[in-house]
Amino acid sequence: MTFNRNKVWKDEVSLWSDAVLKSPNKARPFVNLGNALKSIGQFDVAIEDYTKAIYINPKFSDAYYNRAVAYDKLSQWDKAITDYSKTIEINSKYIEAYNNRGADYGKLEKWNEAIKDYNAAIIIDSNNAMPYYNCGIAQGSLE
Repeated sequence: MTFNRNKVWKDEVSLWSDAVLKSPNKARPFVNLGNALKSIGQFDVAIEDYTKAIYINPKFSDAYYNRAVAYDKLSQWDKAITDYSKTIEINSKYIEAYNNRGADYGKLEKWNEAIKDYNAAIIIDSNNAMPYYNCGIAQGSLE
């Protein structure tokens, strides 16, 4: 039994695939499987697992956030922005969602929206240097 169980633990994908099989009605195993797949560059498959997690628990902000990150990796900025927005709607203090959504607005040259997001992130955590840096870049791009 131990030998067979070790096969499940060989990597994160096999571990979380097993968890999904055993708990198909729980969102967290799908998010963790998506994270494992995202970490090895399988963004499309990760998006499917995040989508399943969202179907199970539509209020799971991490599922939207991680799906947005996967969309970012595929250069699907509009989809990423939609998911970052949903993340923020569920958890208004999700600083990474503001920062990443601001970055995506910047990629679309929507500098004013980007600056608003960076400023929101700064209000949440004034000790985090990244939103200040990104805000400076966005403001410089307005000129």
